[in-house]
Amino acid sequence: MKRLAQEIWLAVMLAVSAAGHAALWDEAYYEREKKSINDAMDATKWVIENGITIYYREGGEAGGEDGFKDVFSERWSYKEYYVSSAGGGMPEVDSERHLARFKVSAFNSVYRIINLYRETLPGGIYEFWLVLVIRTHHKSSDTNRSMFYVTRADEVRGQREILHESDRFIERYEVAPGTYFDFPVDDMEVLWKMDAWRYPESYPDSDLKNLKVGKHWRTGRITVERGDGEEWAYQEKVAMDRQFLYETIQKFKRGIRAGVTFSEEDWEAFYNGLVGIINLSGRPIREKDWKKYYKRLFDKLERLDKTAAKDRFDAKEQLNIAWEDKK
Repeated sequence: MKRLAQEIWLAVMLAVSAAGHAALWDEAYYEREKKSINDAMDATKWVIENGITIYYREGGEAGGEDGFKDVFSERWSYKEYYVSSAGGGMPEVDSERHLARFKVSAFNSVYRIINLYRETLPGGIYEFWLVLVIRTHHKSSDTNRSMFYVTRADEVRGQREILHESDRFIERYEVAPGTYFDFPVDDMEVLWKMDAWRYPESYPDSDLKNLKVGKHWRTGRITVERGDGEEWAYQEKVAMDRQFLYETIQKFKRGIRAGVTFSEEDWEAFYNGLVGIINLSGRPIREKDWKKYYKRLFDKLERLDKTAAKDRFDAKEQLNIAWEDKK
């Protein structure tokens, strides 16, 4: 029973160890994650430059997928950092759905690489590439975001040269004096792949963040909803936080039922980890949501420990302090 209790407590601490607050996640852990993110960024650029060429060199539809993965693994995969191209039906090149699509997995995040648009202009073949960075765990120090690339190639199956990269949407790129490569902002199929509304910070000067483009999984019918991208992103963050906090409370309950006792230091590390998770996105929580969702869940956590001493860590007081600091 004691071992079970220890394992449950460890699982709880692992779950709430965002932003380095919980003691179990030391500086070495975050150094490993930082190395993983840097590797993933470098690997992503390498894929954009070389992925299509290697896919066809290794056999195209007759084996290019496995051949690419082998080359990628030899060049980039490190067991320590979990960088990988496998999974999700990728790579996918010159299919009915995509010009090209790849994936790189880092420590606690995934980099989805999509060739969105291609056009032949004087001077070569130009392409817009999108990279969607998606955090796969709340404790990740990486951030959900979009990255944009403009490339040039001499031929479709040739190596790409990255001409421009940005963390902000690129709508037009001048390839030569008076010659422009324009992004197809009216192509709903392309906009559906971008999911711009989920990443409003990546589209500060574009209305694309205010379009929620959907596609029916069976019929392929495109739907477009106009709204407030910032509000959509905020509501999605709150929903994800609520789900995570709910799951954490269930783990906490199992720990108490298994006989785990919590010291004042345990409570404080636990609380700080959760607050770190909430603050990771940098998106301020509104007071009404803080009271309705977050504070209520923290209050529930406080009530779980029936044996707490009167002078034990006061979650309510700390939440009030945290809210005052947010204002």
